[in-house]
Amino acid sequence: MVTSSLHRALLIVPLAITLALGGCAAAPAQHHRSDVPASGAVVAEPSPRSTFTAHASATPSGSPGSPTASPATPTTASPTGPATPSPNASTMAAMPEQSAKVNCRKVKCIALTFDDGPGPYTLHLLHYLRAADARATFFMVGTQVASHPSVAHAVAADGNEIGIHTWDHPNLTKLSPARINQEITSTAREIEKVAGFHPRFLRPPYGAMNAQVHTVAGEDGLAMALWSVDTLDWKTRSTSKTVAAALGGARRGGIILLHDIHPWSVAAVPQILQGLQKQGYTLVTVSELLGKVKPGRAYAHR
Repeated sequence: MVTSSLHRALLIVPLAITLALGGCAAAPAQHHRSDVPASGAVVAEPSPRSTFTAHASATPSGSPGSPTASPATPTTASPTGPATPSPNASTMAAMPEQSAKVNCRKVKCIALTFDDGPGPYTLHLLHYLRAADARATFFMVGTQVASHPSVAHAVAADGNEIGIHTWDHPNLTKLSPARINQEITSTAREIEKVAGFHPRFLRPPYGAMNAQVHTVAGEDGLAMALWSVDTLDWKTRSTSKTVAAALGGARRGGIILLHDIHPWSVAAVPQILQGLQKQGYTLVTVSELLGKVKPGRAYAHR
C-alpha cells in the first residue's frame, strides 16, 4: 500500500496549489510550453503541458521550449481518493495484457484520455473511474513513470490502458528519426517495467507529426492516438469549463483529451463520467474504441 505519508501528501497538495495560484508543492517546478511544430508538421490542436524535471541522464531529453504567461487563477475542487498498492512481482506476473472487452460497433462508446502523468492526482482519478465502473487511457511521460512507478502500475492494474507520450515531451517533428525512436522506446521500456505490457499507441506531444514521425512510429509497431475533443483544461484551469467542454463536444466514437497532472481537471472527472453515462455512453479505452489499427497511422476518433 502507498505509505500514510504519501496519502497525506496527496490530500494537502491541492490546497497548496490553490494558495500558490497554480504551483505544485508535491512535484518539481512546472511551466507551460508552447512549442511550435517544425515546417511541414501536421498538428492536431497543440495542447501545451506543465513539464516535469527529467531524472535519468542516459535517456533522451527534449528542447525546453518557451514558457507562456500563467493563466488565470484556477477554479477547482480538491480531488480525494484512497491510496493504492505498490507493484510487486506476484501482481506484475498476474496482470494480463490489455485487450478489447467492449464491442464499440454495437455499443455507444467514447474514450477519456489523460496526458502527461502519472502525477500527484492520478490516484484520485483512479478512484473516480472505479466508482463509475469506467476505464480510460493514460498517455504517460517516461520521466513521470520513472518517478511514480507504483501509480503507473495502479493505472494498469485497474484495467486502464497506458500509451506512450514520449520520455520528456519534446516536439517530435524537430528531432531526428533516431531521437524519435529513442523517445518512444525508452518510454515503452519504462511502462513495460511497471505495467507488464507493451503499449499499442503513441500520442505525439502537441499532436505534432510529420512523415518521419509516422514512419518511426510504424516501425516501432505503434498507431498514433490523437483526439476529437480538446477540453483545453490546461488553459482554462477551471473545473466547470472542463466539464462543459467534455460534455459539449462528446460524440459517439470520440476521444476526449484531458490531463491528470492538474487538480481542476481531475476534480471535473466525476461530473464528466456522470454526464456521459446519462447520455448513454460506455467509457472505454482507446484500444477498445478503435479495435484493429494500423501502425504508423493516426486516429482522432473511431
